Amino acid sequence: MAENFITRAELEERIAESEAKMLAWFKEMLVGAFGQANIDDAAGDVPGIAPKKGKAFIGEKFDLRVRVDRALYMKLFEDAARNYTGNMSRCLDVALWRYYGRPKLSWEKEGKNE
Repeated sequence: MAENFITRAELEERIAESEAKMLAWFKEMLVGAFGQANIDDAAGDVPGIAPKKGKAFIGEKFDLRVRVDRALYMKLFEDAARNYTGNMSRCLDVALWRYYGRPKLSWEKEGKNE
């Protein structure tokens, strides 16, 4: 009956192999559906999202009222719809975060003024 058992190390190895296969398959499906650029965003080239304290997010947010060219607005609108579930604020956060060299965000600074 002992031949039906596997060691913990063998079990962990089998699980790791299964997870790797599933992740590779899932990434392949996502690339096919959404394109490589969007998958790269999901892989970490976007800033983190502030943790919540109660119902509100930690960190400071400011309202911004600006006027931009229609063509740029439409690109932003389409990108937000495609990549950020329509959240234009998140889309702008990502664009500005990349443009300014990926600085720490207000919630990451732990109250320090920079």
